[in-house]
Amino acid sequence: MGKEFRFECRFCLKPIMAPLELCGKKVKCPACKNPVVVPQLRTATVAMKSKPRDINKDTQMLTRVVTSRHKKGYFGRIMKYAIVIVIAYFAYTKYIDFTNKNQQSVATLLTEYANNEDIATSYIIKNKVTHTDFDILRNYSRAEEEHVRIIVAQCLAKMPYSKNIYRLLKHYLQNDSNDVRIAAAKSCGKIEQIPILELLIKRLEKEQDKGVRGAIGGALRDLTGVRGNTVNAQRWKVWWKEKRRDYQFPRIK
Repeated sequence: MGKEFRFECRFCLKPIMAPLELCGKKVKCPACKNPVVVPQLRTATVAMKSKPRDINKDTQMLTRVVTSRHKKGYFGRIMKYAIVIVIAYFAYTKYIDFTNKNQQSVATLLTEYANNEDIATSYIIKNKVTHTDFDILRNYSRAEEEHVRIIVAQCLAKMPYSKNIYRLLKHYLQNDSNDVRIAAAKSCGKIEQIPILELLIKRLEKEQDKGVRGAIGGALRDLTGVRGNTVNAQRWKVWWKEKRRDYQFPRIK
């Protein structure tokens, strides 16, 4: 048998000895018994030395076997690092922007939101507003921008209930915009008060838009726990006539 060299099995990474004649052919790994292709060798000519040499010796030396699994392109790796850096940069800038906006007052945020329909700003307003900001919300309740009125309607559910809250919600349930009426109906569904319940039942009877009727029906379902056909105004009138004397809201939320 001729000269042999060693290479690693691509499955179990155990060393395998194979003769030069089998380069490019398949052999069975003695350890894991899987078929492995014997890699081709890279050769390099040995420089002649000053001392006499045996001309019968092979003048080529075998270099380290390098299989394809060791070859990794640096371009792909650099591109991955570049993408990660870009994503991290944009995430950092968004975080700084979010932090700066969160430090602003509700009035400033509403003024900014009137000129910039930004989802992040909307989120901050809905989560930053407190029960002390009712006067600010009331000042923006007649804003020309529809999306600002929607935000105000959503924030009303976080206010402690009062006659002023009732009047604003009643005003919003009669708004020209369907989206504003839907937002007001959803806020009503979070306020467990008898006047709000009666307001929703009366409004359901007059409402014509299908989407708004669905929102009002959903609010009534959230308040009462009643299932079934929640957009049937006549059904709600009969139900309320039977329950209104000593009705109490179920704690189902």
